[in-house]
Amino acid sequence: MDQKNFNFELNVPSGVMVVGNDFRDHFNFLGDFNTDEIDGRVKTTEAMAEVGCAHAFVGNSCPGMYLVGENEFVIASVMEGKEPGVKVASICTDLWWYSIVDKDEFLRRGFVGMYADAQEVSVRPGVYRFAHNLWRAEEENDVEVFSTIQWVREPDPVRNFAAERATIQFTAGQIFHRSVQDYPTLYGGKNGAQMQADHIFCVVGGGGSWHENGFCLFNPDTPRDEPEMAIPIFDREYEWYPMSWEYSALCGAAEGKINLNPSFVALAYNIVDCILKHGSGKYRDNIKVAERCLEGLEKRYPRTKL
Repeated sequence: MDQKNFNFELNVPSGVMVVGNDFRDHFNFLGDFNTDEIDGRVKTTEAMAEVGCAHAFVGNSCPGMYLVGENEFVIASVMEGKEPGVKVASICTDLWWYSIVDKDEFLRRGFVGMYADAQEVSVRPGVYRFAHNLWRAEEENDVEVFSTIQWVREPDPVRNFAAERATIQFTAGQIFHRSVQDYPTLYGGKNGAQMQADHIFCVVGGGGSWHENGFCLFNPDTPRDEPEMAIPIFDREYEWYPMSWEYSALCGAAEGKINLNPSFVALAYNIVDCILKHGSGKYRDNIKVAERCLEGLEKRYPRTKL
């Protein structure tokens, strides 16, 4: 990406911005992008803007937010005594990003009180455009501006983000199909389906985002009409990843920490049945874990009701 900066918007109908480092516990999108790359950072920022959070990369700079004009602010890192305007907030960048949201939306998301590093900034109600610099300055400057924030229009209608999120649904077959398109060498081979199932349900820290509607999404760009892929019955011995009752999604689903839609229930049973029938190669402890998972799955999703 050759451009120097890009724009995104934040609706602030309450007239108060809540400014901090990391609000992803309550403002986040499904899946993830590679934020080691500029492209991934842009996509992450754009995806976060779509869920109501201005969220952009600033490095380990601990910047401030400064009022620099009428309804205009900057997020900037400054040398002592070189402030570009009136400082209205400080950001401790443990994550190397900032997060800014509308206060009413902040409260709707279930925040109780304020995060330790969050501060309120009163602003003119309306939509604010963020012009964010993609590249950090190579030389050290007295003031390094990361984002310029300007009021551009009266508030947009308030979006019901929770209702929008509740409409999202994917089947296991769709997720498998998308992963084959994204990683044909890894998942397009003879055992690709088993490898995907292993990655979703057994691997510790597989990287997917579990939605309350019962599916796991990896690629945030997956379209709602993604084609289905048929998932075979796993009917021979595989070396399933050594499962952790605390961290493997199959265990979380059996224990009730993760919800499963019917397609993911079928996939979970497919894995458990395979392990109990054929074993798990050298990872024999998986058999005991699978027995416990089967008990939990039968309680939550009885086969007789499927």
